[in-house]
Amino acid sequence: MVASLAAAATLSFFYLVYYRPIGRYAIAAAVALTGPLVLLPRLAVLGVLRSRPARVLLLGRGPLAEKLEEGLRRGTPYEVVRPEGEVPTAPETLAGLCRARGIDEIVLPGDARELAPVLLPALHCLPLGCRIRSEADFHEDLWSAVPVDHVGPDWMLSRGLDTSNHVAEGVKRLTDVVLALLILVALAPFTLLAVLAIAVSSNGPIFFRQERVGRYGRTFRIWKLRTMRVDAEAAGARWASDDDPRRTPVGRLLRRTRLDEVPQVANILVGEMSFVGPRPERPEFVAELEAQLPYYAWRHFVRPGLTGWAQVNLPYGSSVEDARRKLEYDLYYVRHYSLLTDVLIVLRTATAALRGAR
Repeated sequence: MVASLAAAATLSFFYLVYYRPIGRYAIAAAVALTGPLVLLPRLAVLGVLRSRPARVLLLGRGPLAEKLEEGLRRGTPYEVVRPEGEVPTAPETLAGLCRARGIDEIVLPGDARELAPVLLPALHCLPLGCRIRSEADFHEDLWSAVPVDHVGPDWMLSRGLDTSNHVAEGVKRLTDVVLALLILVALAPFTLLAVLAIAVSSNGPIFFRQERVGRYGRTFRIWKLRTMRVDAEAAGARWASDDDPRRTPVGRLLRRTRLDEVPQVANILVGEMSFVGPRPERPEFVAELEAQLPYYAWRHFVRPGLTGWAQVNLPYGSSVEDARRKLEYDLYYVRHYSLLTDVLIVLRTATAALRGAR
């Protein structure tokens, strides 16, 4: 934007102020050099700023602060600073610490009792150029995931929950339908080969139907190509794992290439699913997870997806703890949904599929 404005100013100067005729090549050179001359100093300044890690002052002592400290010490562009001894509660003391240690950001405690004595002193550090955020906001911005075990309903609702954006909803639905039709046509030959491979390699049905929980808690039946033995759940419902021994040889290949998911395009066409959203879970597991994980039902505020933010960031999950980690990413998607985010997730999913990732 700045480079464009500078180029426009250059042309205006040549034509409106400097009356002496200037050759077209001189004007073209001036316009062409505007971008580099604007951008290069900016990049140089950013390079200097990034030559040292940003220093983050953690004032909290609770579990989320410990989780942040542990994560920040593992290959992030941040240097963790902790106050020596007691947390400073006097404005002059905290400001002096920020000056002495070159603090770039102050992360405030999430616990109200810890927050009260340090909030005002932290505000006195704003003139020093310190950025101030809460532990939960810092976690969400750094890892694009919601720390579900350490936040309350008030924080979860701080950005609001809006499912009434009918324009975005309409664009997404239209995109889902068009993309679904294109995929059905493009992948028809591969799907036919997969169907023949399943029919030849094992006895049993080619397609697999299973009840899942969709938007607003409504159940529907999901369609997939069968990748497991017919007796895979003879002993009852079980979590699927990353290298599930119940898979058939053909099923392993289908899982790696995600071809087993193609029949779910039918669920997308009828509006039960979208291409992007939290993966729909089985009712048996949903009841268990809602009882153990806070805000698990919130992931049902949006239409479930063929792929999602959790899927592109984490591998297969086979436990409640894995579901907890995925929920952090699912809730981030719910809170920050945008069409641009959907495009990013689709591109990352396509890249993973081409690499043969699970």
